[in-house]
Amino acid sequence: MPSTHKKVIVRKHDRDSISGFVAPANFVAEGKLELLNTSGNVVAIDLKEIKAVYFVREFSDTDLMLRKTFTTRPRTEGLWVRLKFKDSEVIEGILPTTSRKIPPKDFS
Repeated sequence: MPSTHKKVIVRKHDRDSISGFVAPANFVAEGKLELLNTSGNVVAIDLKEIKAVYFVREFSDTDLMLRKTFTTRPRTEGLWVRLKFKDSEVIEGILPTTSRKIPPKDFS
């Protein structure tokens, strides 16, 4: 597998999660996230089923999924955002500050 594939943990709205690999440039196609799971099977997950996608160093990085807000002001360049989901869960993250890094998507 090329080194351009990134490890991810996909968390679904039903609290189920799937670990695998995605190609960061084009892992969304036709309203589905395409993922190579840890068993070696290609899985297509409907975007409406996905709550969050975590890019991780190791699949055992479960503390990443437990810690949902920054403990101190982030030093990383970008826009600090806080998302509140329909189930009242809150998560914080950093978005790029230039629109050239964010591909246009229709999330309707």
